[in-house]
Amino acid sequence: NTRFSNRKNVLVNVKEQSTGSMNFGAGYSTTEGPIAKIQYADTNLIGEGIVFSSSASISRRSTDFDTNFTNPYLFGRNLSGGIDL
Repeated sequence: NTRFSNRKNVLVNVKEQSTGSMNFGAGYSTTEGPIAKIQYADTNLIGEGIVFSSSASISRRSTDFDTNFTNPYLFGRNLSGGIDL
């Protein structure tokens, strides 16, 4: 069949890269005292393009937690939705 004679098969090798990161930090504040922070972030969670991050910051006077979740293809559409806690 000459209908498909102008088509070619192409072999492409794809090398995946890490989309996540983990950060640690430490410091000192005159009002808070010693401060420690840990953060995890991923821009392609479970291979679905979901953006997720979570962090914790702890000092002598306060403790903060932060979590963010964003789905750029909500309900299978080009619609973004997220939750921040």
